[in-house]
Amino acid sequence: MEEERDTINGHSKPISKKKFIIIIVSIACLIVATLVGIGIWYATWSAPALTNLDKVAVIDCLNSNQSITIPIKVKKVYPNHYYQKFDSDLSFEQLCEKASEYDPNVKYQIKDNFAYLFKESNGKIVARAVLHNKTKETNFSYILDNMSVEGIVFPKHLVHRFIDEQITLNGTQYTSYAVAFISIDEFSDWLNSIGIYTLEINNEKDKIICNYTKADYTQKTEIYFNGNLIAIREIPETKN
Repeated sequence: MEEERDTINGHSKPISKKKFIIIIVSIACLIVATLVGIGIWYATWSAPALTNLDKVAVIDCLNSNQSITIPIKVKKVYPNHYYQKFDSDLSFEQLCEKASEYDPNVKYQIKDNFAYLFKESNGKIVARAVLHNKTKETNFSYILDNMSVEGIVFPKHLVHRFIDEQITLNGTQYTSYAVAFISIDEFSDWLNSIGIYTLEINNEKDKIICNYTKADYTQKTEIYFNGNLIAIREIPETKN
């Protein structure tokens, strides 16, 4: 039993059970208060604040001065210019129609649970985004994103499902992957249509190396086809 010193007569006496419980409870309360304080601080400073928006919009991943906009009011969303989650009672068709009405240069294509929206100017696509339904994976009914994946524009509207999680195939770790029923040729044709990529196609190894030259370096992205899976990873940049 722990003891405390009686400062009057110099004798020791045992700490009472009641006092011992009070000390333990006080320490526990202090620990809980500290943890709660840390949690509040983290939530306040680390997490973006929820806000209401008058429109949903994402900037194009190649042209920062261009964007795709859907003019609907949304509540309690995280503001993000590249990837926007939101709720809406409108269908794919209705959301796409609103985007086209807001900007007549915006056109769209709908396939399954994806909608590809693109903005044309002088016969060229200057902005693009994909709208997809993710109710099974998030608390929001829709996601609008600018299709940027590992340094390239990835055609999410051509896949069955895109998964933003790591996967290891044949000993190589990839950052994300998609479930798709599309050939290497179809995929490379779409990337070539953008007009800025140089592709290295290796049909024997089921790979595409997509090269995107910017200023004094080249960004390389590996796209690996494995059955119905398409895995993506960024290759470290090389100086020119």
